[in-house]
Amino acid sequence: MKRIITVIWVFLAAPAVFAGVVYHFETVTTGLGEQHINGSVEADGPRMRVDIVHGDGASFPDRSYVLADGNRISVCDPSTKTYYDLVFDPLAPLKSMLGDAVAMSNEHSSTRDLGAGHSITTSSYDMNVAIIDKKVTMHVTVTTESWTTDKYPASASIAKVLSSDPHAAAGGFPMKQVTTYHIDENGTPIEMTSTTTVTDVTAKPVAPSDLAMPAGYKKVESPIDRAMKSLGK
Repeated sequence: MKRIITVIWVFLAAPAVFAGVVYHFETVTTGLGEQHINGSVEADGPRMRVDIVHGDGASFPDRSYVLADGNRISVCDPSTKTYYDLVFDPLAPLKSMLGDAVAMSNEHSSTRDLGAGHSITTSSYDMNVAIIDKKVTMHVTVTTESWTTDKYPASASIAKVLSSDPHAAAGGFPMKQVTTYHIDENGTPIEMTSTTTVTDVTAKPVAPSDLAMPAGYKKVESPIDRAMKSLGK
């Protein structure tokens, strides 16, 4: 009896082991850069596949799919059997064009835990751009309100693909997340709000083949790389 009790105690005390997770998501952005993205997700550990039904027409085309493994994000086009990698650096396009003329300063971040998986994170920074004798400073404030659960691993969150911060979901698996960007450029305010909701979440095994790059796909330039080339960079 003592041995049985010990086995039960070890089983109950062991950390939860998550199987694969599948779900649907929808992201609606209003304000600057309005868009509507939706689709479905299969995730297992750090690996994820996102099937895009309706994309943003730029980085995530309609009927494409995304393969994510850790911090690597690849967007695949089954119609052409091509793919490109995305790098989530909010300053990447400007740095590509202007190099060291772009920098961030006065970075601050704080989180308020409201309990029951509800939290608000606020980050702010100054984006400094210097071109010849002209300097432009934009103050950016990003506020993210999240409603999370610990029933599923944070690594399975769609925020891993859609957010500029791959670790945005580190506090839990968000069922809903509202992110608002406030940008002040020389006294001119710009605002954008992005709301992501998750539905139909199910824990079940995911076939390894669903999360692997298919044979015969060719790597091509990303839309950002092509845009930079068109500007002579």
